[in-house]
Amino acid sequence: MSIFGRAQSTLTPTNVDIISQGRLLQRRVHRLRGRAESSADSAAFGNIQTWDPLASTLNQLATNDVTAGTLASAPDLNGIYDLRELNKVLLAAGKPTVSAAALGQE
Repeated sequence: MSIFGRAQSTLTPTNVDIISQGRLLQRRVHRLRGRAESSADSAAFGNIQTWDPLASTLNQLATNDVTAGTLASAPDLNGIYDLRELNKVLLAAGKPTVSAAALGQE
């Protein structure tokens, strides 16, 4: 199972709870890195307001990485997002769906 596995498998219309999902992910990342959790990390997850992956920003991030020299060239990002399941859950919870910004499926 990936570090994201449990967070994804427990995401249902009745428990779309960003804070608890974020904390679960945070604990798994800290365990993998061998580092203790911090109050700053917990506070950050408490400020998340959306499930939106902000797909429309990804091409600019890749361009910025090329400019900064962390990537030799911009990667092909087509198909990177599959937001179909997330959008089903969001709709069932009465929340707005999110966009793949032409980089995948909605």
